[in-house]
Amino acid sequence: MLENLRPQFLEKVTTILETMFFLIVEPIEDPIRGGEMEKGAEVQDSDASFVKGTIGLQGKKKGTIRLYLPQTLAQKMAEDFLGLEEDVIAQNQVLDMIGELINVIAGNLISCIGGQGEFTLTMPRAETSPAPPAGNKTAGEEMDLYFQAEEGWGKLEIRLGEG
Repeated sequence: MLENLRPQFLEKVTTILETMFFLIVEPIEDPIRGGEMEKGAEVQDSDASFVKGTIGLQGKKKGTIRLYLPQTLAQKMAEDFLGLEEDVIAQNQVLDMIGELINVIAGNLISCIGGQGEFTLTMPRAETSPAPPAGNKTAGEEMDLYFQAEEGWGKLEIRLGEG
C-alpha cells in the first residue's frame, strides 16, 4: 500500500519544504547504499552530524515516521524559518524546528494513509543522530524517501505495522 503512495508522499513533502522553508529538493535514490543520484548530486560524508525527528502513529495500525537531516541543512532551514542570521541560531531552536516539521509532515501523510480519525500522532521528538541507517526490513509496511537539497540530502522513513 505504501509504495503506491510514493508520488503523493513526495509531492506533499516537497511542497511542505518549499512552502515552510523556501527549500527546493529533488527526489534521489538511497545514497547510503550507493544508489545513483539524479543530476550527479554528491553524497555527503556519512560521518556527518545529523538531526532526527520522530513521531509515532497510533490507531488501526501503529507506526513511526522519522526524518533525518544533516546538521548543516537543518540549521539553514531553522535560520530561514525563524528569520535569523547565520550562526545566531541555537541547537535547541534547530531541534524545535525539526519537531515541528516532522509533525507537519506526519499530519499531511496520514491523510493519504487512512481516513479521518484512523490515526493519532504522538508528541514529536527531535535529537542529534549519526547518519541515518540503510533501510531496515520490518514486519510491517515501510518506505524510505530520499531527497537532495543544495546543503545536503535527507531521508524520510515511514514504518507501519499492525495495531
